[in-house]
Amino acid sequence: MASAAGESLRTAAASKAEEAKLAALRGARHTGAAVGLAVRRAVGLAAAQVQRIINDSSLRLMQTVADLATRTVSRQVKADVETKTSDTERRELKKLSGKGTDSILKKHCERQDMK
Repeated sequence: MASAAGESLRTAAASKAEEAKLAALRGARHTGAAVGLAVRRAVGLAAAQVQRIINDSSLRLMQTVADLATRTVSRQVKADVETKTSDTERRELKKLSGKGTDSILKKHCERQDMK
């Protein structure tokens, strides 16, 4: 009878040890899943942050290029207008050159007042 009681104690102890082992494995699995989820979320957030930074940088770069293009076009238009104006003035001065210096000065002053 003593050996039967010892045997049942060993069986009970083995059973409890097996249950503890299974519980530990389940806990480890849950912990591993939680850690994996946390890592995936962190990587997802980091990827989203990197994407935002790239988008912001791209937007700033596009705005800079657009500003430079606008300035360049503005300068070119201004230069073209000045060139055409000076060409027009030269032509008019040639026309007026036979009429005397007073007419030339008067026309030139009118132009300066318009600017």
